[in-house]
Amino acid sequence: MFRRILITLGYILVGFVIAGGTLILVAYGQGYTYDIAHHRFVHRGLILFGSVPTGAYITQDGVYTKHQTNRRDSYNPGSYLFKIDKPGYMAWSKTLVVHPGMVTDARYVILVPQKPVQTTVATVDASFATPATSTDHRHIAYSSPATATEGPAVWTQDLPGGKPIKRYSLAAATPTVPAETIIGLQWSGDDSHLLVITQTPAGRVYRVINADGTNPINLTDQYKLDFTGLQSLQFAPSDWHDLFWIGADGSLRRLDLNAQAVSDVLAAQTTQFSYAGDRLLYVNTTALGQSLMALQVHNPTQTAWLIPSLPKSSAYSIAYASYQGTDELVIIPSATHEATMYSGIFGSSPASTVVARNVDKASFTADGHLVALYSPTTLVTYDLELSTVTDIVNYRSPALGASLNSLGWFDNYHLIMNLGGKTVFSDFDGTNRVVLGSAADGSVPFASSDNRSVYTIQINGTTGQKLVNIGIR
Repeated sequence: MFRRILITLGYILVGFVIAGGTLILVAYGQGYTYDIAHHRFVHRGLILFGSVPTGAYITQDGVYTKHQTNRRDSYNPGSYLFKIDKPGYMAWSKTLVVHPGMVTDARYVILVPQKPVQTTVATVDASFATPATSTDHRHIAYSSPATATEGPAVWTQDLPGGKPIKRYSLAAATPTVPAETIIGLQWSGDDSHLLVITQTPAGRVYRVINADGTNPINLTDQYKLDFTGLQSLQFAPSDWHDLFWIGADGSLRRLDLNAQAVSDVLAAQTTQFSYAGDRLLYVNTTALGQSLMALQVHNPTQTAWLIPSLPKSSAYSIAYASYQGTDELVIIPSATHEATMYSGIFGSSPASTVVARNVDKASFTADGHLVALYSPTTLVTYDLELSTVTDIVNYRSPALGASLNSLGWFDNYHLIMNLGGKTVFSDFDGTNRVVLGSAADGSVPFASSDNRSVYTIQINGTTGQKLVNIGIR
């Protein structure tokens, strides 16, 4: 009898041990640890550290940890100042906030070499006039001005190692007729064609040419239309055969190069348009004021009302992205400088949230999880991944210290800026800025197609310019 009691008690004890051990393991797996000093359980969080290059040293709150990237560590909730550095590279530092049971991702760290390799890709005697980068960043197009003996010309160059090739030349000036001036270049979405816009004494001329310079089509001469208007002719991103423009009278129209036809007026009293995938968005004056409308690029017969009444403004900055299957749209009226995010904009019940103020433009990452909202004096990055309906996650950049002239994404976590005439590389939130070199006035630095380097235009000598490739990783 006594033996049975002992066996029963033993089973009960084993059951308690198993149950207690299971609870401990589950709690540990969910980030709980026991704080012996304070005799309490603590719900910890996790930080994932990663860097390019790997093997960089981690310092926490000024204390060297002996740990190296890549690794993961759990921390009590709170804020920690980390520095990640490696000999030969610029140090990276940032305050990271740990939340109970949550993962803080710091795997995006890029350590920029202290002496980045710079390679001159191309040089011109004057300037890279009207530079245009192809969608895949594998090509650049630019124009050269007319000389005493030659007319202006369009050049393209394969990046990074191609040679400049003259693709299209215009007639030189005569004693009675000046040479045409190239005032705009635009790549088609598939990088197969260029739209060349020139100015003549009689007006603007629009031509479409193959990227290799063959088969030029003088659209102005063929269709006898002025494609300038309120918003000049632009390729639709999905098909170079489709181009849209808004005439001087506010009429939105489409040029279909497949059918060699110009549409009737698609919408009257329009002021601007932009593209959102296979849709064209346009601002239309209606009885409700300024309204945002949409139509399909390839079948522009049905109009959808997206936002019946926009804040009154003379112009709007509009940026579109698709994130996790949801269409996202940012609209910034120039009159208010207030950025509103519209989620599910093409659905039946889109949600809107004001995400930033005192900004002029917006730029999404390629994957859509971050959007930079900026003006010459302000940079705010909105995080779509972490934000909720009730909790907006914004990263406000430290003071810029100079005019933000242009901004683009290097990858999904890093920015490239022309900041006060300097080419600057930084994290998505404007921290860890590294000046890579100078940037010519009006130039827009851009990432290489493999996201390993940055291209920027710099002054070369007293009158020329050069296109420079700067290695990042």
